[in-house]
Formats: sequence, structure tokens, C-alpha cells
Amino acid sequence: MALIRWLNGANDAGIEAYLGRPTAASRKRVMTLFRQLIECSGRLSRFDTDHPNFDFFDSPPPEITEEMARIQLSIQEFVQVPFLEIAYEDDKAILAISYALGANRALGEQLAVRDIVGLLETRRLELMRQCECHLWFFARKSDQRACSQNCRHRAYEQTDAFKAKRRLYMRDYYALKQSGKVK
Repeated sequence: MALIRWLNGANDAGIEAYLGRPTAASRKRVMTLFRQLIECSGRLSRFDTDHPNFDFFDSPPPEITEEMARIQLSIQEFVQVPFLEIAYEDDKAILAISYALGANRALGEQLAVRDIVGLLETRRLELMRQCECHLWFFARKSDQRACSQNCRHRAYEQTDAFKAKRRLYMRDYYALKQSGKVK
């Protein structure tokens, strides 16, 4: 996913040359859009739960409408234009529709926004996460909080349950060491 490669700043000269190096300003724009979409989606979901028979079409809640208008202004900078091209599927040439991205922003930033919009459309936006090590990743399961086993274990080592278990183990180990049963 271009979004995660771009956010993590992949150390690949080919990818960087193609997507462009994310600047602080471009990263801020993309992250602001991402957070606004997450917050607006959550606010809408909570509002819908609290008001199950609310008519969103005839009289949408003003606070959500205002937030959507702000998000729309951000998204408008990233225009996508459909164009017809020849593609290959199963070694056969076919006609396909692709989308060219507008030229007002760097390609990496445009692809990142396109991926965010795609995640929103497929209702998987909440699965994009940032690990404690600051790397971005796409969660395979809704309860995944770490990008790797190492980070997952590092987070587990900070829990009170692990510390208590480790304290007990070390106390027993120290006793064995003092008794001479362990070298």
C-alpha cells in the first residue's frame, strides 16, 4: 500500500524517486485528513447509536455537516481523472479505466490520500494504525496494536501482569542461585 510506504518513508531510492520524499507539510496534510476522517466517522457512528431513528438525509446534524465540509475542502485538492488505457489480464490485452492524479501535489501524497479514501470506502480506515515504534501498518485483525512480534512483546513487557510474573520468576531464580542449584 503506497500510503504506508510513504508514511514510513521507505528507505528505497527507487520508491522515493517515484513517490517523492514526504515533506513535513505533506505528511501533516495527509495525517490531518486521516485523523479528521477517523474522528468524523466515530462521531457519526456515536450519533447514529444515540439517535437510532434520526433522518440524516433531510436534516443532518450541523456539527457533522460542518466537519464534513472542512474535510471536503481538503479532499478537493486531490483530483482524480478517469482515463481509458490498455491493460493486461491473464496475458490478454483489455480496455480498462484507470485514474490519473491531479498535478497540484506530489505523487506520493496523492497516492496516500487515494489510499485513505479507498480505506474509507471499504470501511477499513480504522485498521490503519501507528505502532509504538512509530511505524505505520495495516492491522490484520481489529485488535492488533503492534506492527511486529518484537513490538507486541515489547508492549507486553510493560504490562503489570508481565512485571509481576517476571518478579516472581527472578525471585525464585535468585533463591536457586543462592542455594547453588543453578550456576
